[in-house]
Amino acid sequence: MATVTVAGAADEKRDAATVALDGCALGGNVRRKSLLCCGKPRDFTGDVVIVTNPNFDINTTIFKTAQGMLPRAVLKTKLGVHMYWSEKIVAEVTRMSRSLPQQCHINKPIMDFMSNECAFDMEHADDTFMDHLQFVTEYSEKHFAGHSPRVLLLHSIMGVLTNIFPMEMDKLPRLESLCTDFEMVHVMAFPSVQRLLYGKDLVGVLAGHGVEKLKSLESLTFHRVIDNKEMTIDAESLWIHLNYQLIHFLDFLPADNWENELSDGVFPTFIDTLKFLKDMGKLIANVDLDLTEKQSAVNHKSSSLGGFILNIIPNSVRKNALRKSVHEFSAMIKHSLDFKLNWKDQAKM
Repeated sequence: MATVTVAGAADEKRDAATVALDGCALGGNVRRKSLLCCGKPRDFTGDVVIVTNPNFDINTTIFKTAQGMLPRAVLKTKLGVHMYWSEKIVAEVTRMSRSLPQQCHINKPIMDFMSNECAFDMEHADDTFMDHLQFVTEYSEKHFAGHSPRVLLLHSIMGVLTNIFPMEMDKLPRLESLCTDFEMVHVMAFPSVQRLLYGKDLVGVLAGHGVEKLKSLESLTFHRVIDNKEMTIDAESLWIHLNYQLIHFLDFLPADNWENELSDGVFPTFIDTLKFLKDMGKLIANVDLDLTEKQSAVNHKSSSLGGFILNIIPNSVRKNALRKSVHEFSAMIKHSLDFKLNWKDQAKM
């Protein structure tokens, strides 16, 4: 967990001490620092060498519940790596990062609750769960002005895609006492909407209705992951929420080899969500993507079993595999992926 120091600022809901997360306390994570500085992912092919981490243990991470030899092998290939950066990029990102804020203020009682009463001591991939949470929180604070960055600090507290639940359900009242109503709506919705994006192509369904009809969208009804309780989020909150999801995607995009990665894993959902929000005029967060920038000059291929699988399986098959895994994880906990779009004047639609 990142080192914290007590600061004197007041929380927007009540007077309370905050903790100041060391600004950009991301160590040597060049990719994350670049994202914070630029507001968009970059293809670093030629400036980064990615090698297998022989000590990576998927069973110590939030992905430990993944089932099947092949899916686990692919995950290990994607996540169990070391990145070695060119001196040019390190110097460039170091220079840019000097302008980043030195502190990210987070409510101290929330941090105490997460540290003492929840289970965030797992690894995320090549770092800790808290490093991931800190990155998306810092990005939100810098690039999503006017919307609480604490939503992304807490986005996984009520469930991770792999059926890990850092907070026990009986602690929900305590969490509610620490958050604003706005924050709770998005924190409760996050795990469910994430699964709908991957498992049900929620953005594709929304986009299929067209911009004009979506102006009549009143709300989205779905099932909360932690207890399958039905929940509804109004349309304006949904557009805001998809901006939070967009920021979250950033930490899962590949650092290189975009030519072969654009149709794999998180990338296509990120691209679809970004385009949808732009088309709707609902892109509020500062998130961009330039696919005309440098593409793969080097075809990075892993010699591991997972790398071999990734190289021979078509992208469409991999996308379907992700969708299938989401359905399987939800089935394991009896979570329904059913959802409903509610329209204004629905009887007339």
